[in-house]
Amino acid sequence: MSEGASRASAKPDTSVLFRALFMHMAEGVALHEITFDGDHFNTNAAGHPLDGTAYYQIARGNGLGPGASFVSSFLASMFWEYFVEIPENPSLNDLILTPTAGAIIGEALVIHKLAKSRRTVPLDPVTDSATTWIVVAPEDPQKGGVQDVKSGAQGKALDGSEFSTW
Repeated sequence: MSEGASRASAKPDTSVLFRALFMHMAEGVALHEITFDGDHFNTNAAGHPLDGTAYYQIARGNGLGPGASFVSSFLASMFWEYFVEIPENPSLNDLILTPTAGAIIGEALVIHKLAKSRRTVPLDPVTDSATTWIVVAPEDPQKGGVQDVKSGAQGKALDGSEFSTW
């Protein structure tokens, strides 16, 4: 028998390894195995919420809404508890705290970012400038200082309307 053939026959049976790993994971998914962990306060009070925030922010950054991002954060936390921390039983406090705190902190950061980005005047899409807007005051001054904002661009659009009416 050639040297290559003897090496090929000496390979481990990967199906047995995958079957054993799957059985181990399936045993770990049992609900009666969920416990409270003994992690340090800093891990539970800071580390897990930061992980949940990262999971949540990744989901929000990929266009998911708040609800779907919470579910994504929960699934990521569940994956971590069941499949990464294999020697330990899944932790109930981690399964609850990580996605919940992550969603609260993560959504607060999203709202903060939106509020911060809205503090500046947007660019006029026609002139590509923030200084060409025309502010239209309301007829009744008691209703505030701005009723509408229109483009300050000169000319007409493809449909024949004046840019100044936009």
